[in-house]
Amino acid sequence: MYDRLAAYEDTGLEPEEVKEITSWSYGPFHKKMGDWLKAEHEGRLVVLPCKVGDTIYRPSRERDEVWDWEVTEVHILSDYYGEPISFVDDSDNEFFASDIGKTVFLTRAEAEAAMKGVSEDA
Repeated sequence: MYDRLAAYEDTGLEPEEVKEITSWSYGPFHKKMGDWLKAEHEGRLVVLPCKVGDTIYRPSRERDEVWDWEVTEVHILSDYYGEPISFVDDSDNEFFASDIGKTVFLTRAEAEAAMKGVSEDA
């Protein structure tokens, strides 16, 4: 019983939050949800904006076209430019999550819109 109470306390959730979760979740999913909430509370849960195998898009100002590359690696870094995760594409270009929506895009349409915005401002 002590271990169960300690596990609850480790989640950092208020009783109302636990009631809300348990009202719709039972079984293995309930345990998994508890694990996720605990990891989030402890700062160990990361939701990646893309994964290995996804395609990313980069506008090319020089060629007025959008290049697409496949994400080949995800790196968890230690104190690297203040960002804990980097991504590498199949041309060995490295980018961070904060680059998405600025220099790297998750859809071709976003990249094309950004390229038009760049060329109109220039």
